[in-house]
Amino acid sequence: MSGRHLASYLYDAASLWGGRPAIADATRMHSYNDYLNESLRIAALLRRSGIEAGDRVCISAPKSFSLYASIYGTVMLNACYVPIDYTIP
Repeated sequence: MSGRHLASYLYDAASLWGGRPAIADATRMHSYNDYLNESLRIAALLRRSGIEAGDRVCISAPKSFSLYASIYGTVMLNACYVPIDYTIP
């Protein structure tokens, strides 16, 4: 095991390929910079909401840019994301 934090891979990708396409969803193509910036924005929002390392964050959304940015934003805080199937009533 390398010991690298999962979020470090997104930082590296944005540094190397910032403007290149990273994720395409139903709305548009998102670059690595978009991905990093949205993940950081979500991490800041979660932090302001009181989320700390070790906390669980439930995420319920269809596969999309927002879903993946939310997962990375959660991981950036060393919190644990809990996937919830959004199709279950």
